Amino acid sequence: GRGAPPSPASRYPETHRAQASMVAVTEVKVSMTPALCPNNLSSHAGRVAFASAGKVAIVSGMGQQSVDSSSIAAKDGATVMQCKFADLGTGSGCIVVALSSGVQIWSADGSRMFLWAPLESLADALPEVIASGNEAHATGICSFVIGSVARVCVGTSIGAVAVYQHERTDSSFRKTATLEDNGEASCAAISDLAAASQGDGSVVVARGNIKGVVQIWATADGDSFTPTSTVRKEGAACNTLALAGGVLIVGFSDGEIRLYGMPLGQPLSAIAAHARWINALAVNAEATAFAAAAEDGCVSFWMLGAGGAVKHVGHVQTPDAHLVGLAFSQDGKSAVAAAYDIPTLFSMKVPS
Repeated sequence: GRGAPPSPASRYPETHRAQASMVAVTEVKVSMTPALCPNNLSSHAGRVAFASAGKVAIVSGMGQQSVDSSSIAAKDGATVMQCKFADLGTGSGCIVVALSSGVQIWSADGSRMFLWAPLESLADALPEVIASGNEAHATGICSFVIGSVARVCVGTSIGAVAVYQHERTDSSFRKTATLEDNGEASCAAISDLAAASQGDGSVVVARGNIKGVVQIWATADGDSFTPTSTVRKEGAACNTLALAGGVLIVGFSDGEIRLYGMPLGQPLSAIAAHARWINALAVNAEATAFAAAAEDGCVSFWMLGAGGAVKHVGHVQTPDAHLVGLAFSQDGKSAVAAAYDIPTLFSMKVPS
């Protein structure tokens, strides 16, 4: 086995250590196993979903005595790189699937497909990349709503981000923009995307990549995007991102979490949180707490205060589990973690 890493609480001041607690875990057996990819769990309205090779597993009934499972098959046997629920701002949602061959968008229950977009349609440079025989795929998903219009962003392995607008009249999606950059991060594979509304009504979109570079855009209308800042960590990959209002939370391959103020990217906090790669971050609906799941088998829970101040309030150790996904429940009182190649979801009460 991997053995138990040091508790996150042991690397923090005494005030944190006294208040942090070990969290009880309930194991929920499921019929499919999560794939080895970061950010591999998403939740929406009582459902959770994760990638499992060429399928998306959808599990409902978490927290009840038994769970129900269904699945979505990737088009033409493609590999699922990531899946994520998106809020459409209408009380309903959809599930976005990033594939080795393109993008699918389905109803939240997986019963109806709204969009199939082949990979070459995501960015102008992709047809040439694909024709040359170089590996390419879709990866990284986020969504946001401005006014009454929802948009979904899907990243790629060449760094470009395709933006799709949801049409309420017929539940279709159409591509309206592509975010590209000619700087140092333009050709690096995207690892994760995140988006969140700001106090002035605008939205911040963050793109992290395997070089440890995070680029931030701001948009007031969802159609035009302005680059606002770039943050980076030398010698580490950015594997996962989350936005809690005006605070960007970034998980790195060396186990560190960094927090930045949005939209200008000013450093707020740095935490030596885990012993190995951080594979997933999750923020509760109120943006008052976040959690991290890592390759070391540990889930850490943090309270988020003013100015990016953080307090470690609890942790879970799952022996011999390579954690790849994490999600809060809708009410924020519980969280679920997924582990690579284990047909079990780990459900836990969120400490306060």
